[in-house]
Amino acid sequence: MIKDAGIDTWSVCWYLDEDSPASRAMAALATKPGPRSRMLPDKIDDHVVGWFPGSRLLFAEGHPNAQGLCKTHELPTVVGRLAESLAEVGVLPPSHDFRPLSGVVAGGLEAPRGSGFGGIRRLDATGVNAS
Repeated sequence: MIKDAGIDTWSVCWYLDEDSPASRAMAALATKPGPRSRMLPDKIDDHVVGWFPGSRLLFAEGHPNAQGLCKTHELPTVVGRLAESLAEVGVLPPSHDFRPLSGVVAGGLEAPRGSGFGGIRRLDATGVNAS
């Protein structure tokens, strides 16, 4: 029997304008190399934070509730708190939803233009068995 269910880990993202204060902050602060990205050296609210400079995608990946599973209705509050914590270190993510402009071809791939909250990149739900 399942005792509890919820979100264990996730990844949320924002698209940044090319020369925005948030892009400049990530260029300066994301000093740790990732596989294809640059990462902040320290976690923010139990989230690893990084960005893909080419697509200007800022992401935060981690546990939405450090004490246990997170309920889906709590996720918007967690995104708001995470955005506030990012702003405290100098990275102010856009508060509006992503509104894509026409794409540009870069290296054969179409890169989105525009800025805003990009949504959830990954969501890992789980259940806990009753003992």
